[in-house]
Amino acid sequence: MERLDREMTVILALSLLDAAMLQGQAGPVPRTNALRLALAYLHQRAGGDPAPFRAFWQACADPLPWADNDSIRCIIRASSLHTELHRIWRALGIPPDQELTERLMAARELERRALAGASETAAGVP
Repeated sequence: MERLDREMTVILALSLLDAAMLQGQAGPVPRTNALRLALAYLHQRAGGDPAPFRAFWQACADPLPWADNDSIRCIIRASSLHTELHRIWRALGIPPDQELTERLMAARELERRALAGASETAAGVP
C-alpha cells in the first residue's frame, strides 16, 4: 500500500467528519472508533482548543430530547455538526473553499471504490 502523506490523512479524517455531518441530517450518528480516531488525529494536528472536536463528538449522538419532533432534531443536529466542522477547519487553518469541497468529494469516491472492491472480494469476484 502506498504511504499516505499527512495532508491526505487530514483530508481522509475530514472526509469521515463530513460523512458524519451528512448522516446527522437523518438522525443520530453512531460514535464509532473511526470517528473518535479522526477527531483525535485532527485535534493533534490542530493543537490548541479541544472544544470544537469535543462538541462535534457530543453533537453526533445527542438525542436532543427537548426538541419537539424528529425533523427538528435532525435540523438542529445537522446544523450543530456543520458549525463544529467549520470550527475544526478553522483550527486546522483550512479555508472552506471549492478546493476543500473537491478534495472531500474525491476522498468519498476513493472510500466508495474501496468499499465496492471489498464487497466484490468478499463475494468471490476477482
